[in-house]
Amino acid sequence: NVWEKKNIDIVFIGDSFTKGECVNQGSEITSQLRELQNFNIINLGWQGTGPLRQFATYREFIKDKQTKYIFWVYFEENDLDDLLQERNNKILMEYFNNSSFNQNLMSEDIKKKVFNLILNKHDEFMKKEFEINDNIKRYTNLINYIKLYKTRQIILANFYKKFFENKDNLLIENYEDENLNFYFKLLDKLSDETSKNTKIVLVYLPKEKYGFTSGFNKSSKIKKTIFSELEKRNIDIIDIDTKIKDNFFNPGDLYPKQHVGMHFNEKGYKFIAKKINEYLITDINNNAN
Repeated sequence: NVWEKKNIDIVFIGDSFTKGECVNQGSEITSQLRELQNFNIINLGWQGTGPLRQFATYREFIKDKQTKYIFWVYFEENDLDDLLQERNNKILMEYFNNSSFNQNLMSEDIKKKVFNLILNKHDEFMKKEFEINDNIKRYTNLINYIKLYKTRQIILANFYKKFFENKDNLLIENYEDENLNFYFKLLDKLSDETSKNTKIVLVYLPKEKYGFTSGFNKSSKIKKTIFSELEKRNIDIIDIDTKIKDNFFNPGDLYPKQHVGMHFNEKGYKFIAKKINEYLITDINNNAN
């Protein structure tokens, strides 16, 4: 029903944290936000994506819709690293260099072509590489075939391999500064492609770090730069990093088995949804006044 609507309240773009990895469906940020308010929400979060793929995803699936809010979830652990890899991908760079570039991924014809391509690759793999053991139950082989488990592994392995084929390209001096500038250009492009009535909001997620480490100093510098640049662009920020510190003596409560290096648990995603809802209530009331 949501996808059929022309007007969307909220769109989320981001990586695995946005998708809601490591909790059951219904416990991720967007579902919990729907529990708090009757918002019309589309979640485009997907694991392993960086800012450029997330920008491309928006253009493919949302650009023609009228959207009130876009929440772009930024994870400081790896978003800049992902962006560095993505900039070596010619197809992804087309989204950046050409404002009209689109692969029509919403088209039913394109969906069928992609499905048939994957199915053909799967058949090819099954014939050439996978020796069926007579002792394996037919049911197991059927499930593997239907789900395309083996083929997915091959496709994903080859897909990510291309990002790392030229390691020299990844050894760029001061790549954080260069990638940050590119990231800000992506934000500008997103602003240019959205309606004047669309509000872009950055949701800033923390990573595991300690105040006495060099990693903390680097992350703090990057965070300060991002916040300063977004303020210049009048882009609002929901600083989950600071909100966790302000509300939890032990942040481990928001993670599985107290391990802050993992994705959030249900409580963690609920806390983020609550803070986003608080922002929405304040912003909607301010606009009403």
